[in-house]
Amino acid sequence: MTESTWAAIVVNYEAGDLLIDCVRSILADESAGKPELVVVDNGSGDNSVASLRASLPGVQIVDAPGNVGYARAPNPQSGRHRLPVGASRAVNRRSSGPRRAGPVVAH
Repeated sequence: MTESTWAAIVVNYEAGDLLIDCVRSILADESAGKPELVVVDNGSGDNSVASLRASLPGVQIVDAPGNVGYARAPNPQSGRHRLPVGASRAVNRRSSGPRRAGPVVAH
């Protein structure tokens, strides 16, 4: 098994269904290799994490001790190169429309 060379750290706080969209978009685009994918939940009170666990049970989820903020949440996570991603974003290399980020990692 090849080790991931980068990590996508998705920071979630009550993102609802956008969290699942975001995670699916990262998993679908392997143009920069398959990432280590970690979702850090900042103490959400909505159903976003439960929905993610039901839809994509293999995703690693870290429960932060409350809302530690977007900047602090991804810091303890591993990976050679880290890409913090807000849960309200979907990653799509071919689109620059609303809710879309550009290429995850340029190569």
